Amino acid sequence: MQTTWWTRPRSAILSVLVAALSACGGGGDEEVVPPPQDHPANIGAGRVRIEAPAQNPYATDRDSVLLSGSAFVSPTHYRCCSGSAADTAVSVGWSNSAGGGGSASQSVRYCSFFGFGPVGLCEHTWSTWVPLAVGSNIITISAHDTDGNVGYDSIRVTRVPDTTPPSVSSTYPADRAANVPENSSVAVAFSESIDPASITPDAVTVTDNAGNQVSGTVTATGAYGARFAVAGAFGKNTTHTATIGTGVRDTSGNALQSPYVWSFTTGTVFDDTPPTVIATDPASGSACAFSDALLSATFSESVDAATVNAETFHVTDGVTSVAGSISALSPGSFRFSPLSGLRYSASYTATLTNAVKDQAGNSQAANYSWTFSTVSAGTGTWRPTAAGASPPRADHTAVWTGSEMLVWGGYTYASGTQVTGNGYRYEADSDRWTEMSSTGAPPGRNKHVAVWTGSEMIVWGGIGCGWWCMNGARYDPLNDVWSPISNVGAPSESTAGTAVWTGTEMIVWSASSGARYNPTTDAWLSMPESPETLFGPTAIWTGDDLIVWGSGILQPDVASGVGAVYDPLANLWRPISTTDAPSRRSGHTAVWTGTEMIVWGGYENMSNVAGNSGAAYNPQTDTWRPIPNCGASARAGHTAVWTGSEMIVWGGSDANTGQAYNPVTNSWRQLAVVNAPSARWGHRAVWTGTTMIVWGGGDQYLASQYDSGGSYAP
Repeated sequence: MQTTWWTRPRSAILSVLVAALSACGGGGDEEVVPPPQDHPANIGAGRVRIEAPAQNPYATDRDSVLLSGSAFVSPTHYRCCSGSAADTAVSVGWSNSAGGGGSASQSVRYCSFFGFGPVGLCEHTWSTWVPLAVGSNIITISAHDTDGNVGYDSIRVTRVPDTTPPSVSSTYPADRAANVPENSSVAVAFSESIDPASITPDAVTVTDNAGNQVSGTVTATGAYGARFAVAGAFGKNTTHTATIGTGVRDTSGNALQSPYVWSFTTGTVFDDTPPTVIATDPASGSACAFSDALLSATFSESVDAATVNAETFHVTDGVTSVAGSISALSPGSFRFSPLSGLRYSASYTATLTNAVKDQAGNSQAANYSWTFSTVSAGTGTWRPTAAGASPPRADHTAVWTGSEMLVWGGYTYASGTQVTGNGYRYEADSDRWTEMSSTGAPPGRNKHVAVWTGSEMIVWGGIGCGWWCMNGARYDPLNDVWSPISNVGAPSESTAGTAVWTGTEMIVWSASSGARYNPTTDAWLSMPESPETLFGPTAIWTGDDLIVWGSGILQPDVASGVGAVYDPLANLWRPISTTDAPSRRSGHTAVWTGTEMIVWGGYENMSNVAGNSGAAYNPQTDTWRPIPNCGASARAGHTAVWTGSEMIVWGGSDANTGQAYNPVTNSWRQLAVVNAPSARWGHRAVWTGTTMIVWGGGDQYLASQYDSGGSYAP
């Protein structure tokens, strides 16, 4: 995969270490211990493991390798719980038999024993990019504290010869750019590390439209780029042709296969305007940053990437510099990535100095600094749920009976098939699973719907019966029995559909059609088509009406999502207002508060980018109000429950975090992460009246499923 100057990996060549991690407890020595040639086994309590790459030995043609794994926590000098990896009082470093050494980025996770008792450090992880020489590289990872506890682990990485020639990833000015300032420079970014010795005076040449060569100076800019600085200025209103010669070589000696040629046209403007910072993330004055925030700054124009480095872009908490790496997101936008998480409830200042220059060599007029602060630490407590519902699954259903959570169906790899047709009952008080009877149960499926009637769980539809499942069944937990339900007059399909229980009927609805099932008469009643055809809709029951909301698949020019209200008594639909409605999206959630439907998150504007926006809809006034997103992280494929006073959203987008929104205060709070379930997608959540139970799910691509979960008490 080729990389551009704004999407390169964090290899050591591009990543710049800004500062060393601060000292901790009694063990603040951050010096990397160089392991001896024939290092001994672990000493004392020391332990470190290389867990990725999983193969040892390992081979690659890359010029660096990303190693990661786990390490011990000092038994005597640790502390808890600042949110910094310095709490471990352990330093992790590396050395390569082929030459070189350095420190690793570290992180820590906190938990308590079985969800009870005091919180402690339960996981210490590390990662680092290691430059490779061609041939054998024996890389040794060492972890140590100041009491002499040392851990060692090694891996042999063979760098095979690189035979792939470099290519040009991007240029400034862009091909066919117009009105380029006369005194602008020419910059090029390559797909891989370039031998700086190959950036000779003829590596980048520029000629005017008469074929005259423009005089200038060529220099290497970092490991991936080159720059041509014009001597004086380009001609006015002139088309220029720039050429990258085949003498340019990567660090393995592979040359550019053919000259790279592009053109641009100058105007009459002489650029003497210094660059300015026009946007930052987090924004100046923001109090919404998360502990894992990545900082970025965007300039008013393209900036010389070589001038944005550890000396010109730095972050401090007011006392201590923050260790981090710097990378270019685009020619005018740069990111600072902290090596360890930021502290909660802390204030930070980021600075870009006046040594930052644009492509014409103009320096920023003055240092630019902005301040922001992080959110408060999460509240509430998590308790892991017992394992026992086998096989693991995702895209199942879960309902709360008042005393148990009933889990049924879903997608799994455990049995070699794609769906499962069994179910389990989870008793929260005893933390115990019991398998449901499978006699009379419907065929296995996923993406189906289920509701709790007060005495039975009704399952309907989904995928897994050859394709659409046009059937369902009722489960009575008191007698542990299944009974079939009629499919006469049932919906034609209900995958990715929705279902609500009205108190007397289950309403199943998908896209633009649905039907109502009455368990007393075992009969379906047809519904009129809704006024909108929706993709990936949500549905809530107000006590009187069904409200569905999603993205209008037949209205591609409509910016906002659309919805409709169904009145069962009148058997009629009516559209709802789109004024101030959330943007078109899928993978979102909706809850009913008693007065409003709150829509949150999802893939916005029908893209694959998760958002952190939403709005609340009042059916009495047919109006929307926006919801603030300060303290709310972006997510899609998550779950949401209503507690009676808050909407709790959790998971999705491979996250194991969550927030709670209070409509009275119109604000968000963070959920605790100690003992929270692992990051997941396709899970389900229920509210018991006092706790939220999350269970199942898998990774974002459902390549693996989980037989795990957790119970969260606010």
